[in-house]
Amino acid sequence: MLGAKQPVDHGYSTNLRKLIEKGDIPKLEKGSRVCAQVISGAGLIMSRRNINLLPPFMNLNQMTSWIDDHLKRKLHEALNDILHFDLEVVPSIDAIFQQEREPNPLTVKFIEEFSSEYFERLLRGCLFSALISDQNGKVTKYSEKIMDLVWYRKNKRNSDKNIKLELSKILVKRFDNVLYCWSSHEFMNTELSRWVENKKNDPDYKDKLCGNLRTEVGIHGKEVIVGIDGEVLKDAFAYLTLLENWHIFTRAIERLSFINNHWLFFNEDLT
Repeated sequence: MLGAKQPVDHGYSTNLRKLIEKGDIPKLEKGSRVCAQVISGAGLIMSRRNINLLPPFMNLNQMTSWIDDHLKRKLHEALNDILHFDLEVVPSIDAIFQQEREPNPLTVKFIEEFSSEYFERLLRGCLFSALISDQNGKVTKYSEKIMDLVWYRKNKRNSDKNIKLELSKILVKRFDNVLYCWSSHEFMNTELSRWVENKKNDPDYKDKLCGNLRTEVGIHGKEVIVGIDGEVLKDAFAYLTLLENWHIFTRAIERLSFINNHWLFFNEDLT
């Protein structure tokens, strides 16, 4: 399994340590994750039942890091389909497929050309991760909403209207924390620090990703939610729509006769 390493305690940046000391983010509990890195690549371990219940994040409009591996794993953990200490990594010697992410050294030109796109994708992954659960696996209203849909459970408290405002606040806080960590002095004079400064100076960037939902008193004296959702929240709720209709896809595939889906099981030269 290949991926971006998560820092162990002595690898925390100065700004991350400050957030932990202030209590703005929880300190990772001992043993909160077995692996010292995010799950990234084609080695995600899932059961047939898990795939039947939860579709992949295949209808999102934005490119998001870890969306098809680490975040899907976190979601299954939030629903108790699998436990956080269940097997995450297949030893490379036992893996059927081997993947070499970047066989050639990265050039300065390549980094300058693609870093901006990559950093935003990485930020979106951090934001979407916060929608599912916190650093220690405490689930959010979003994961509870998905649980309600999977289990056909009615829960008025988790209506779209009731959870959107809370999720928007989670996104804004995670956005601020990530950019603060990426602004730490350890990253000065790098492509990352220059990208962060550029986004901090863009007054619309946070709203674009996180939205700016808030409550106001409506014409009948009741509180109403106003503002825009933001792209990450829109993607999150697009997935809920897919989930509500996922049974249509699974039944259609399962009803295929073998002659129509044998390509799933055999290698063929289609040229």
